[in-house]
Amino acid sequence: MEKQIQSWLASQKNTAKAQAAIRMASYLNRAEDTLEGIVSTKCVHSSQAWCGANVGVEGIETGLASWLGPELRKTFAELGAEPLRGEPCIVLYVRDSFTGAMGLGQIRSYFRLCVDEQGLIEELHAVSFQPAPRECALSGVFPGLSAEQLQAERVRMGELLQRSDELTLELHIREDQAAQMSALTAVVTEVADRLLLPAPGVFLFDSSNASDLRKDYSIHPSIALFRGNDRVVILEGHTDPKAIEHELKKFLYPMDDPTEMAWIELARNGPPKLEDYFASDLSQDEQVIRKIKGTHRSTMVREHQAAGTLESIPKAWLEHSLSEQLRSVLGRENPSFRGGEDLPDLEAGEVELARISLQSVHGEVTSLRARDLENGQAQLRMVDEDETEFTLPLLRINRPLTSEEVGGLFRDVFPSATSTECRFTMSSHFYARLEEDRRRLGIGTDGEQATQS
Repeated sequence: MEKQIQSWLASQKNTAKAQAAIRMASYLNRAEDTLEGIVSTKCVHSSQAWCGANVGVEGIETGLASWLGPELRKTFAELGAEPLRGEPCIVLYVRDSFTGAMGLGQIRSYFRLCVDEQGLIEELHAVSFQPAPRECALSGVFPGLSAEQLQAERVRMGELLQRSDELTLELHIREDQAAQMSALTAVVTEVADRLLLPAPGVFLFDSSNASDLRKDYSIHPSIALFRGNDRVVILEGHTDPKAIEHELKKFLYPMDDPTEMAWIELARNGPPKLEDYFASDLSQDEQVIRKIKGTHRSTMVREHQAAGTLESIPKAWLEHSLSEQLRSVLGRENPSFRGGEDLPDLEAGEVELARISLQSVHGEVTSLRARDLENGQAQLRMVDEDETEFTLPLLRINRPLTSEEVGGLFRDVFPSATSTECRFTMSSHFYARLEEDRRRLGIGTDGEQATQS
């Protein structure tokens, strides 16, 4: 990075201002501990975005403290050139949050500098609106950050947001741009609909009002994503729906992630009902697959279904229960392929809610089942391949179980189905997040012994 700094410095006509910009950017990138020797004792720090000013080393350090952030970096400083005059400046990237694909954040402003005869900064003015900060000429040089540090920050990922996290969108437009409101609202609404986010709220603000400017919304139309009352990101000046969608996706779980699929299903179809366990409107193929007892065989048939080659599987391999001869064939090929095949048959009106599959030589399975009592209730039972007599803490239900409750039943049944030295997984046709919730609840541990006293 030092060679890049010297190369940039050599290209500048105003060497004193360029040197001051390098030192100030290094401070903003947290390579320097103090502004002493960088700004003068009478230096004035002002901004287009707020009234008043910070003065002197201590006053400016205090004013910038919230930008620099105590832990994860919030602000990054790049050397650049002003849009109109081409003078050396410092371009500021700001992370709105530590969520999603954070990168370096977005260009929010740039510092215009004036230096005294000693080369110290005597005026530090933050330009947020005009000329537009994004029109600065960028150098790619970030004093105080090594190439490795810079790359690590560019690819840093934060927590992704779930659509169940009370997400909202807001569209902020200046009053003198109100003519664009209808078209922009339609664009953002279209994107929100595709991403399964609520339609945006629309707000007009007065760019001449200082209290409005303190909200950090640009003179350009801005789209803000919130989680609850916390603003996650502001997208400034975006009007293309593809660009808006691309930026918002950086903060959201993919829609095909099991975490989101369960919520999307709930949002579209409402809360689950007990009769959903015993739905009769499943396709013929799906009914067949859900009744297959063997874990390996069920996975194999699913793969053929996805590939559109289900008809190539002999009918005998699609039966609920295999003959002893075919079970032996599986066992000889790999003992774990027989896992689940020796479970008791499903009773009339009974479905499997979930199963535990041991990652053992024989891949033994424990199955939680529900039988429709046709009176608004369902009878639960748990079975395994060793004819163990389980005592469940809950025998009848009048509503669907949650994913957490299913995991808890495997743990709390007597004898506990999770009291094993083998690693195991939980799976279900009904609960897409079951394995994830198992790990979150600490029912067994990933990659370690899964024991429960």
